[in-house]
Amino acid sequence: MNTPDPEQRKLDIEEEKLRLARKGLRQDTFGKIVMPAVIVVLAAATYFGNTNMAERQHQLAIDVHKMQLRDKESQLGLRNEDAKAARNQRIQDFVRQEYQRITSDDPAVSQGAVAVAYAVFSDEPENTLVRAKISVLLADKQQRMAQQPTARQRADSELAVGQRQIVAGNFSLALRHLDTALTLDPSNPSSWNSKAYAQFRMKDGQGALSSISEAISLSPSDARLRRFVIINAAKILCSVGRTDDGLSYLNSGIAAIPNLAGEAREDKELTSTCNLISS
Repeated sequence: MNTPDPEQRKLDIEEEKLRLARKGLRQDTFGKIVMPAVIVVLAAATYFGNTNMAERQHQLAIDVHKMQLRDKESQLGLRNEDAKAARNQRIQDFVRQEYQRITSDDPAVSQGAVAVAYAVFSDEPENTLVRAKISVLLADKQQRMAQQPTARQRADSELAVGQRQIVAGNFSLALRHLDTALTLDPSNPSSWNSKAYAQFRMKDGQGALSSISEAISLSPSDARLRRFVIINAAKILCSVGRTDDGLSYLNSGIAAIPNLAGEAREDKELTSTCNLISS
């Protein structure tokens, strides 16, 4: 039996130690360097992955919020439109209801209605809107008034029609036009004179007397009209049995208007009604 060489045994032992030392070094290297590095890489990947996810989630939240804001703005816009429509309707209804008062020919009535409108709709922008609508109404009224004939012009037109109907012998129709003329302009002595004559021809003595009295009281300045009024007054007084009054009034007129005598003698209706002898 061979006895192991002590020196060889030492070498073998040293080699085994070296191998174990290398193995431990590799393990330490893996544990202390490789594994941490791997962990760092994984951690970095996870971090950046999580960061990207967080950013994506944050951006998504922003986008959703923006969408919600747009939706709210849209809804708010609709509500504002509804509010504007309701406000405009209220103003329109008020102006329509108060139209006659706002456009009244009586300044006190018109100004009162406008003041009420401004008080009811005192908040902006309602006040601005109601002022604009009222301004349009008043401007339209002024334009229509400028385009339409005046009351005096319409009265003169009705008078002319009434006088033509008298000439045509349509006394009832003449009275309707003359009454319209007097409603439009009650201060026209010519209309009262023509009405008096139409009433005289329709045998309405009292009505004729009342109308001719109005014509006389207005003191017509036109010389021709004054002659007609005096002659008609004499006829009407005679027709109601007041012949003396009629002749007295006629003679007073002749004394003041010399050429009236000739017209009186030529008026056959006057001579027959007052039983005058024509010469």
